[in-house]
Amino acid sequence: MIAGLFDILNAGTNLAALVGSRISPDVRNRTSKPLPAVTFEISNREYTTDSLGFTSPTFATASINCYAITRVKSEELADAAIDAVNTKSSFPTSDCITQARVDDRTSTEYFERGGDAELVYVSTVNITLTGL
Repeated sequence: MIAGLFDILNAGTNLAALVGSRISPDVRNRTSKPLPAVTFEISNREYTTDSLGFTSPTFATASINCYAITRVKSEELADAAIDAVNTKSSFPTSDCITQARVDDRTSTEYFERGGDAELVYVSTVNITLTGL
């Protein structure tokens, strides 16, 4: 499901136009040009075993974190992430994800580690993924 969600977010043309290649699972790369960026994490996976003994994920929750130097930009990234998740044609055929639903959305800000004095704004979109 990690590869599937990565593909969904990268296929979102608006999101890719805003962050380029700065979409990654779990940890944000903070080198050279770190913002804007998007990270995601998947939790609460549930699996099902079919009659042939194959196990596949059928349900998971995920958080998509959109980082930017302004609240407006982080919200714009969150809107683009929601568009990507809601666009069925962006779902990869090679992965088990068949549906995604946006559950909620939050925003916050924090100071970067390392003594930076500038705020980083984060808009988080929580989603539910459903598989085969």
